[in-house]
Amino acid sequence: MKFLHPILQVIHLPAFTAEGQGLCFQLELNCKSLFSKHDNHVTATGGFASSFLPLFERIRGILLSLQASWRILDQCSINIHAEYPKFRVADFQSAGLGIAVAFYNVARAINGSMIAANITGTGAIRLDGSVTEVRGIISKKHAVKQLPANTQLIVPDDIQHLTELHCTLWKTIHDAGSTYK
Repeated sequence: MKFLHPILQVIHLPAFTAEGQGLCFQLELNCKSLFSKHDNHVTATGGFASSFLPLFERIRGILLSLQASWRILDQCSINIHAEYPKFRVADFQSAGLGIAVAFYNVARAINGSMIAANITGTGAIRLDGSVTEVRGIISKKHAVKQLPANTQLIVPDDIQHLTELHCTLWKTIHDAGSTYK
């Protein structure tokens, strides 16, 4: 499936400082339809986004291996962008679940389906797609509450494996009294 217009997905990744203060970083995913088979890669612009590049590539690879419906991500090139010059990424594994949510929304947008807006996640993703615990969840929950539009946070207690992502997102939206956009 070719899509004509680029897809821009804004993603909020919750984190915490060395002092334990929660905060959220905004990254942009710009997805473009492939013009050749050699373009299906993930790139990064901005030093902050570049820190996450290996994790984005890893999560994309895991999703591609799990279910045929994720293979649509193989039909696009993705650029991530974020610049936060005052911050250094010390550990990025907990961003795996938030990145999976962003890729879920990109795949749905490519298919012309509504996306699960205003949801992010924190949780490490294993190679088999299972979601594991991370540190700082309470601080991250406080940080997400500061985001606009009643943004919801899914955590490993909500989802054990990425094959459950669609159902978990639907339940989160339903419980929050929101809808797909």
